[in-house]
Amino acid sequence: MTYRITFAVSRRARFLSHLETVDTLLSALRRGGYDIALSQGMKPKPVISLALPRAVGVESEAELADVKLSTDPDPSEVAERLARELPDGLDVIAVEEAIGKPASSRLSAVSYRIEAMDQPVEILTRRPRTRDGEPHTVRLPFLARFVGTKVVDRPRAYVLPAPLGAFFRGHGLLVEEPPAEATVEVARFEGASHHGARAILEASTTGQCEVSWSRETRAIPPGSVLVRTEQPLGAVAVYLSEPESDDGLVVNGLVTTPSVGDEFPVLRVVD
Repeated sequence: MTYRITFAVSRRARFLSHLETVDTLLSALRRGGYDIALSQGMKPKPVISLALPRAVGVESEAELADVKLSTDPDPSEVAERLARELPDGLDVIAVEEAIGKPASSRLSAVSYRIEAMDQPVEILTRRPRTRDGEPHTVRLPFLARFVGTKVVDRPRAYVLPAPLGAFFRGHGLLVEEPPAEATVEVARFEGASHHGARAILEASTTGQCEVSWSRETRAIPPGSVLVRTEQPLGAVAVYLSEPESDDGLVVNGLVTTPSVGDEFPVLRVVD
């Protein structure tokens, strides 16, 4: 049976990388007495996936992981054993049977705001700030809580202009030939916000795109490529492809900012 684990990440555990978090969950399940199901093929691997990659150093109140066990224990039992074996800072919120799409294909945030953590951090410095200054500690806000402000339901795939294929491959994404026809969602540009899209990272003079959506069945334009979202780095595909992303194709200068009324050149494939 496949189980969906909802867990929080805080304190020292926030410094675990994406892969370290996966390994920690697997180790805790094994210590709890469970055998992890393995994938098929020449190099079987544990069947586990996290919904979204979490940046190192960032706390989270609700991470999602899908893991398949070789047996079918009660979810409440899995939650109890897992909570007992996880290290400090990884806290089980819920365990349930995973029904429907995997966690990695659920909602994705494509725009964020950054908030201060509950407690400030203490930084050791000197006063005056010279080599022979007296040791001194200052307290500063710890800006490390990223809150999604634009969340989208992942489509099955995106259709992109062919020149963007190499960029997506460079991010580790599988790029394929698209079908001749598909049901797609089309974004039409309505303007841009007055706020720079990446003010918390690199400066950007382009505001975030504001769009409206329509759904239709249409022929796929010649010279297009397809990027599916149900792959290990599918969240990256969503973050890059969505027109309202704060770090997407427009902000990175890979797509020219459309004029009002123009279609965004990336299509969501929904069927």
